[in-house]
Amino acid sequence: MNNKHLYIFSKGRVAKVKKIDGEIIWETKLKLGGLINSAAVANMQIDGNKIYIGLQGNLICLNEFDGSVVWTNQLKGWGYGFVIFANQDQTNAEATNITAATTAAIGATT
Repeated sequence: MNNKHLYIFSKGRVAKVKKIDGEIIWETKLKLGGLINSAAVANMQIDGNKIYIGLQGNLICLNEFDGSVVWTNQLKGWGYGFVIFANQDQTNAEATNITAATTAAIGATT
């Protein structure tokens, strides 16, 4: 991964976008075996060449280079809530910021 791109989520789609001009490099429509709520909020984390997405109680891994699905996990028995990520390099301040932003985003969609 480099800092020349953004990774965005909206209405069940994930895209890799050039920062310099907004050109979409690739777009992937996520399929979870059912409808994705149009107001769904996804949490994404990038680690190396993988993009991890938490969406409606599902965990999805995409290839950063082409957007292909590497694997999915329905997190059976966990419900359909928001998935929050943490990593070993994350500071407490970053975790607090992520939680606050997630709470605000969920509040805005309800």
